[in-house]
Amino acid sequence: MSDAIKSWAISSVVFLDHKPENGTVKTATSVSSDDTIMAGPANDTSGIMYIWSANGGKVKAPSDCSSLFCGQNSEYMKKNITSIDCSALDTSAVVNMKTMFSELNSLTSLNVSGFDTSNVTDMMGMFFACDKLAKLDLSSFNTGNVTTMTSMFSECHALKELDIRGFNT
Repeated sequence: MSDAIKSWAISSVVFLDHKPENGTVKTATSVSSDDTIMAGPANDTSGIMYIWSANGGKVKAPSDCSSLFCGQNSEYMKKNITSIDCSALDTSAVVNMKTMFSELNSLTSLNVSGFDTSNVTDMMGMFFACDKLAKLDLSSFNTGNVTTMTSMFSECHALKELDIRGFNT
């Protein structure tokens, strides 16, 4: 995470399938090498960082999303991010979700309801050590191609509600 983004005091990440309305975001910056993915903090004190596609539609996730939000890679993410809404993230081309959300020690809310996991083969440690996450709905996950789920929920001590009714193992 860049120093500029850290200065935004972010606690929540929300993916959008459209450009935010004028005045919603303080300032926008490119977060991709080709300037197709933009991000900006909410123009209030909510602590929300919006992420959207400069071309319109959903943000397309790369085929390898391993450690995308991993707290091990970012002390800031580990300690400060409490909520992530990925419902408008296009994951149809993703093959690897290994440790995608692992070690987000402050995460209490995660929306992955829009995930297309039909091509994913690796979910190892995907939610590892999300210590404060109490509820997780993965009912829409298609796990027909997944070959590795080792430690997927390991050390998720607060997890009380886990919906995996769509899993095909």
